[in-house]
Amino acid sequence: MLSDDGEVVEEGRIRTTSTALARHFEGVRSLRIAIENGTHSIWINEQLRRYGHEVIVANVRELHAICRNDRKSDRSSWPGVHSIKGRIH
Repeated sequence: MLSDDGEVVEEGRIRTTSTALARHFEGVRSLRIAIENGTHSIWINEQLRRYGHEVIVANVRELHAICRNDRKSDRSSWPGVHSIKGRIH
């Protein structure tokens, strides 16, 4: 997880079970969460939204291309970079 300033405040893995998600995300302040599009993304998205979080479901290939390209800038980058990078916290 990133702070509002973009600093990493938590990093790790969470089991993809309803119980694990509830333990970690239920009852905490509203977060903006990015998850990889995949088999479980639909129900995970729905569960996290029920807890009041904003969820971004992204294609991992696009995220890797965005995050690994040092040439991306606010003026010259692909338009999707702004919407994804500006929303991930």
